[in-house]
Amino acid sequence: MARYPLPVTDINDSFDKVKLIACGSNFNICYTELGILYSWGMLIPDDIDNIQWCPNFMPISIQKEDYEDDEQFLFDFHLTDIKATYREVLACDSKGRIYHADLLQSSTLKPALSLQKLVGKAY
Repeated sequence: MARYPLPVTDINDSFDKVKLIACGSNFNICYTELGILYSWGMLIPDDIDNIQWCPNFMPISIQKEDYEDDEQFLFDFHLTDIKATYREVLACDSKGRIYHADLLQSSTLKPALSLQKLVGKAY
């Protein structure tokens, strides 16, 4: 067994660079300069049979009303921070919107409207 850090493959194939990274209890996520969110590891706690050793795309869901009146929104969209816990992922975008994924329910990062109401908006 290797006793040194090993590079994660399949992320830098297109010369994309990792911008943000977060580690949960048994999984990892990273966000790249091209706006791609990857996840790998044991995404569902205690599910040893379904460990993902290679990074997979983690979709980000954006509300239609955020971009339907602003054509530039999708070009300017990017995450500014990501955090991971035991089974959840939280992220914030450049406009101060909060995104959430509970990995037991879905592997898609979605707008966290209930959290957003508590925190408010940054713009």
